Amino acid sequence: MKNKLKYMALCLSLLIGVGACSEEEIAYSAGEENKEVILQLNCQLQTNQEVIVSRASTAENRLNDLHFYVFNAAGELTGYKKLVATESSPIPTPGPETVTVKAITGEAYIYALANLNSTIYYLDDADKNKLTGIDEADVAGSSLTRDEFLAIDFKRQYGNASHIISPNPTDGQFMMSGYLNGGKAVTITAGTNGAGVISESNVIRLYRILAKNTFTIEAGNGVTFTPSTYELHNVAVGGKLVNGTADATTADVESSYSGMAGETLTFYLPENIRSYRGGEIKMWKDRETNTYTDDVKSFDNAPDNSSYIVIRGNYKKGTTIGEVSYAIHFGNFSNTGSLEDFNIRRNYSYKYKVKVNGVEDIKVEAEVEGDNPYVEGLVIDSEGGESFDLDAHYEARVLTFSRENIKTLKEAGKGYIVRISTPFGYTENLYVTDGGIFNAEGDVQLATFDGGTIRPISGQSLFNGEDDYGWLRFVRNVSKNRISGQSLTTVAKYPGDNNEYANKYGASWVNVFFMLKALYENADSNQDEVFSNDGYAYYTCFVDENYYKGKSWTVYSNCAPRTILIANQLSVSTDRKSLYAKVRYSLSQRSITTFYHFGFNGYPYGTENITEEELSTAYYLNKNNLGEHKNPNAWNARNSAVQSNKEKSWYPDTNMIVPADGRQPMYQQAVRACMSRNRDLNGNGTIEANEVKWYMASVDQYRGLWYGEGALNSVDPDARLFRAKMSTLNDNDKENAKYHYFTASTGTNSIFWAEEGLSTSNKEVNTGWQHANLVRCVRTLASDDGLYEANKFYQYSDNIFTLTGLTATKGTTETIDIHLERDEINGLSSRIQVSKDYLKQKMVDGGWNNNYYTIKNKKRPEYDPCKYYYEDSGKTDKGIWRMPNQKELGLMSANNLLSGYVTCRTDYSGSKANGAYRSSYGFWFQGTNVTVHATDADLKVRCVKDVK
Repeated sequence: MKNKLKYMALCLSLLIGVGACSEEEIAYSAGEENKEVILQLNCQLQTNQEVIVSRASTAENRLNDLHFYVFNAAGELTGYKKLVATESSPIPTPGPETVTVKAITGEAYIYALANLNSTIYYLDDADKNKLTGIDEADVAGSSLTRDEFLAIDFKRQYGNASHIISPNPTDGQFMMSGYLNGGKAVTITAGTNGAGVISESNVIRLYRILAKNTFTIEAGNGVTFTPSTYELHNVAVGGKLVNGTADATTADVESSYSGMAGETLTFYLPENIRSYRGGEIKMWKDRETNTYTDDVKSFDNAPDNSSYIVIRGNYKKGTTIGEVSYAIHFGNFSNTGSLEDFNIRRNYSYKYKVKVNGVEDIKVEAEVEGDNPYVEGLVIDSEGGESFDLDAHYEARVLTFSRENIKTLKEAGKGYIVRISTPFGYTENLYVTDGGIFNAEGDVQLATFDGGTIRPISGQSLFNGEDDYGWLRFVRNVSKNRISGQSLTTVAKYPGDNNEYANKYGASWVNVFFMLKALYENADSNQDEVFSNDGYAYYTCFVDENYYKGKSWTVYSNCAPRTILIANQLSVSTDRKSLYAKVRYSLSQRSITTFYHFGFNGYPYGTENITEEELSTAYYLNKNNLGEHKNPNAWNARNSAVQSNKEKSWYPDTNMIVPADGRQPMYQQAVRACMSRNRDLNGNGTIEANEVKWYMASVDQYRGLWYGEGALNSVDPDARLFRAKMSTLNDNDKENAKYHYFTASTGTNSIFWAEEGLSTSNKEVNTGWQHANLVRCVRTLASDDGLYEANKFYQYSDNIFTLTGLTATKGTTETIDIHLERDEINGLSSRIQVSKDYLKQKMVDGGWNNNYYTIKNKKRPEYDPCKYYYEDSGKTDKGIWRMPNQKELGLMSANNLLSGYVTCRTDYSGSKANGAYRSSYGFWFQGTNVTVHATDADLKVRCVKDVK
């Protein structure tokens, strides 16, 4: 009788939750003394039926290479078989029907491995050679023993501070391992006609070395929760290739990996087995109990180095808004699992459901100590008050104070509570009277007013940390400082940093404490005419750009917002990580966001975050850039901004929109819109060169924001150029202009199409392509004024791109899967080499036609013609070249390395299935720029490879 080894899939379903999480085992199945026999293995592989986010559904199940190993009782290798998929002969799914392996009768151990050429998860060269450099006809010549086989580790490319790599496989190869009979010995006897017969179960189970973890995030009734970023902490950097009959030895862990969050998140993570430390866990929240020591967070019950995720997002319900984060440890803590389970096990699928019902948890923590340690953040209740979300550039807002309200506070012996927070420190909760500044929690006087100076009381201080409240300047609105005759409810003219024009404009600026002092002193008599006849005082709050001259850009970029709260009620948690405020006014200014890593040796540029032009439905930009740019190229944008402006007035009365909500004026010329992000620092009403700090980005700077989109999103998702859903796209190019940006460049680089990532068009053509509604302003970052051009984030020399400023997000791979433009695969490694020429070798398989690639064949994920390319005369580099992705194609385009029509491996997620708009053939270089191509074509290929 013929025994057959079958590949089968056994599923075990569990439910876990942060709401709920399911865990299931995803398994493949394969399958007399010293007499040589032939084992005939009949294999069947069952694919995983779950939906894979942003990944081909076959990627988890694809078999690129398959290896069988037979060891005798002494641990010697007695049988080996290797199968390798090719374009013309792939390993079929659900698996090869018949495989024959030579073996020896007697006691034996049988194993199988798959996808050993995986590159994100990889084997050392020596170990890989042991496993694959075996002659099937002469296995006795191999020195591989069973002990060595079981001791082999896999490793993960995890990078470093300047080269952070996602744990998800980007090459479409999931390394697998498995064994017969649970890894225990079987007995092989001789059957008829030289066939071998196996004594025990004939099922080999082939396990992926990774666990699949899926998070589904949703909001409760009446709640809006928008996930922004995630951080993965304590991800294992490797593990045992074969786990045998016991848990694999746990590898070391890396600190963290961050990325963009959405409503569904999927991660493939290595096994991480951790022993519960033994604290009391009665409910799910107890898993996340933590302590801060010197601002370093440690968990009380979770094991050291156990894997967890932090999900950050923006919460809104009614008048309450907040930026919150949730920490969730991995593990099977469902009803069928245990609250004490903090493990990630290979080949399991964990499903977590996170439901955000409210931020009362944060409010309770702020008022009742330690109620919800897994939630942290700032929650602002603006019922009866106003909250302003300010961008990183110079800003201005009008604040209105009621005389009657201040009288009520004064009668109680109090003033408005003030709290200021910056990257360098925060104030106590303060209130201001005419007698000085007091601690609101203990009525302890901290400072007095001495003329125009604040003098701290001996032994007291206003700030915990570096003194910093000078970024806020308040000017009382009067008739003489109106812009274009606007009312007192609109922004005032700025009197200058040194109040040079205070007399001309009728008011000087003061800091927040003197402003509140004036309100307090005038509430009864109004002797200084602070309050208008309507009973209100109107102040313009001029907010400096969130830029600190004299400090390294690394300490003020990519930070939490700096804030000022002018509140009636304020509560702070004991660990000071959560705060609840019922405010009259809240002003929160975001930091400058940059994708440059902090080890960059040069001058990076940073970006604003809020696109003001999107805030008004009646607002639009036009293509009148106030004259041609003096330096119309792809990079030198600040020089262009300084030289191209013909109109020098800060306060023009044409093409201006004055928002009704107290924001500063908006201008409809693209260049002037960016000029409004600056300030008339000397108050003379004229734009001068040293006042041009924010400028419209050039096309290559827009491209940089696309290359670094993941880094931007990890700091502030609004910094991304395109934030809408792809479903909002329209068939009409003109209708999509609301996603398009004017650039400081000319020609075909005038308009940047953010929804496509790299595409550009010409504003001078008479088609829908000429339209844009947006502009993005950037700033050079330095420790001085930064009044010069920024440096590029990469270097190019001798066909090699080296990322000098951008953190690499893709590991070294020899091939990449077909993917979409916003998948992790569409990233950049730290060094990329471009082939000297286009691919010209005649292909072995279909899809190649007279040196051109038929683009329809790109839809075959296993087909990459670059594996035939080589440059070394001995062909030693053959097989390590690959097709580029869209971002790599963009680097080639920006450096004039392309001509004609050239394709890449990236598809476009905005394509429509019917082909009516931006059809489904992905990205190409079409002679002048990278865009989406809508028809099948014969395209050239220029290969790339990742180099160290």
